[in-house]
Amino acid sequence: MPRAVDTSIPVVEVIVGSMTTTVAGSSYYDFDAAKVHSGSPILLLREPSNKYDANAIKVVQLNDEKTQLGHLPRGLSCVLAPLMDAKIIHLEAHIDTTSVAGKGIQICVAVTVYSLLRDVVLGKVSPLSQVHGWVAASPMTWQ
Repeated sequence: MPRAVDTSIPVVEVIVGSMTTTVAGSSYYDFDAAKVHSGSPILLLREPSNKYDANAIKVVQLNDEKTQLGHLPRGLSCVLAPLMDAKIIHLEAHIDTTSVAGKGIQICVAVTVYSLLRDVVLGKVSPLSQVHGWVAASPMTWQ
């Protein structure tokens, strides 16, 4: 017989950690670089049908057109995508910085990872600290 769920206990996602990373492949997308501003919110959406990377996470600017700016780097998405697919984490992000790079634009995004399963997520994402600057949240932000 199934157990009753105590709905009086609030279920709250906590910030597990954050990182800043460069958007990959921006030169392949047609967008107005003048409209890409630091602080602008973005969506990070799974793209499992991507023919180059089944773990792809696309970076989409929250504007009227929902403009795609590129993807999270492959080394990052291969860790985050399975956790997103399993609904263990959700991500929030914004544009951190932009700079002109040759004929294109370099876009850095700040990503915050939320989850109900903090310890599970920490075990999976800790290796990201070496390459992607993963910083685990302090205990004060778990509440």
